[in-house]
Amino acid sequence: MKRSNLLTITVFTTLFLVMASWGQRVQSSWAKELTWTQVTSPVPANLRRIVYGNGKFVAVGEGSTVLYSTDGENWSKTVIPGTCNLTGIAYGAGRFVALCGEGFAKVYTSNSGQAWDAVGISGSLGVGAVGYENGEYLLTGEQIWTSQDAISWHMVAQADNVFSGNVNYRVDGAGIAYGNGTLVAVGFLKGGQEGILYSKDNGITWGPVTLESGYGLRDVAFQNGVFRAVGVTGDVLESQDGIKWSVIKNLGGEGFGIGAGNGVFLYGGSGIIDDSGETFSPGTHIWDIAFGKGFFVAVGDNGAILKSSPVAEDLSVPSGTDFFGESLRDEPIMGNTSATTHPIGIGDYAEGGSELKIRILLNRFNGPVDIYFGVAAPDILPGKLFLLTSAGSLMEYKGGLVPWKANYQDVVDETPFGAFDASILPPGNYQLYLLVLPAQDVSLENFLLYATSFNIQ
Repeated sequence: MKRSNLLTITVFTTLFLVMASWGQRVQSSWAKELTWTQVTSPVPANLRRIVYGNGKFVAVGEGSTVLYSTDGENWSKTVIPGTCNLTGIAYGAGRFVALCGEGFAKVYTSNSGQAWDAVGISGSLGVGAVGYENGEYLLTGEQIWTSQDAISWHMVAQADNVFSGNVNYRVDGAGIAYGNGTLVAVGFLKGGQEGILYSKDNGITWGPVTLESGYGLRDVAFQNGVFRAVGVTGDVLESQDGIKWSVIKNLGGEGFGIGAGNGVFLYGGSGIIDDSGETFSPGTHIWDIAFGKGFFVAVGDNGAILKSSPVAEDLSVPSGTDFFGESLRDEPIMGNTSATTHPIGIGDYAEGGSELKIRILLNRFNGPVDIYFGVAAPDILPGKLFLLTSAGSLMEYKGGLVPWKANYQDVVDETPFGAFDASILPPGNYQLYLLVLPAQDVSLENFLLYATSFNIQ
């Protein structure tokens, strides 16, 4: 066997034995100060929500407006059928879902973010938020609806019944998030007090949380083991379980949306505000913020679109050998060094959910590299390793390295297998490997290797 092949097998198959001797590395995070650039918008309409998925940012707003972009700078316009002010957008399982939350709400779906179809839902639909969490699409408002495919919807609860009394929901701002085995929906008001809905069984049954004050909550997000919610009072609330909430800060102005990514929370309102209180003021209201491809994009009134600088400086091409054993995490973290990079996330399954979504997020390198992604299931297929091909399929490794991404230097932000219910996998241990080599160098004298594992019961 060639030396390179032998070394490859040794590197991949012995990593977890090595890890057993020195344990999982301490989790680190890193973020730099962001700068913002206002980009040209093709519309003057107010933009209310934005989401990242399938390699695209998609923003929605008034006048049936839908915008999409692959880089956050160059935007194209499309429209949904009919006339409607769009108030929500979500992405999951290969499909975008947009919501018109005014009057009798309407739902639209798209695989690309460009061509949209209306979805017929039987009955009166009074909802203000749309989300995709833990393998399920959700609509929340006067009622709560769920769907597996965004086409067939089922009403599971009435908000009035959950809160045992009349409640108001906010069409102009409401949010849904999932973490630590809990679904959370905000945007409700009961008798002047703030209302939050939560579910511990993936949306089948819901319970109420009534807070002491009316915060005017407009959005919620989950990251790093905690929920954050923000409202028009500027108060930011935090919770680990979605039930017990406390105010952790005030933004000093209104809060409408939350952007979460790479370990960073950002808040939209009268400007773009970070956790340290630093504010970028574009001169217009910011309604929502999304993270993808290593940067944030914010949208707001009068067609405002702003793109942040990358959250991390370029990584160095591997020089020497680095192993990193990763603890399970729902979302990856992009750093500016190999030690602050956590490039593999497995979705809600890491937080006790049922959905498995392997996401790979890796910063730019300061020179070309070859990137390999490997999967092993030693309990099911002992001694075998499968490598991800450039075509997106898995191929058994039988010698000879063929990279997933060859001579590559840009940001990687992909979910190569989409999202699916983890129960479809046979029980056992699964191991994930990400290997980075200098381009066209298979000597394995210089490499960067990350690995993590999870178990299916």
